[in-house]
Amino acid sequence: MPIRQTLYLFLSIVGLLTTWYFNFQHMSDTETTLFTFNLMEFLRDGFSNAAASSLSSDLFIGAAGASLFIIFEGR
Repeated sequence: MPIRQTLYLFLSIVGLLTTWYFNFQHMSDTETTLFTFNLMEFLRDGFSNAAASSLSSDLFIGAAGASLFIIFEGR
């Protein structure tokens, strides 16, 4: 496997594991039932302070741009 594909695979796995680690941590900290997910509470917590708002905004805008790029270039 070429180095670029190996790097993409590695980053994808690390991204998946770290993201879901924090998602599970958030679910267990905020809900009474283990591993339930409230999307509105999750989004509200993503904007709970200036640092979180900065990161959340950056992520949402970046994801929107990447999604549009994929849609337009995929055609």
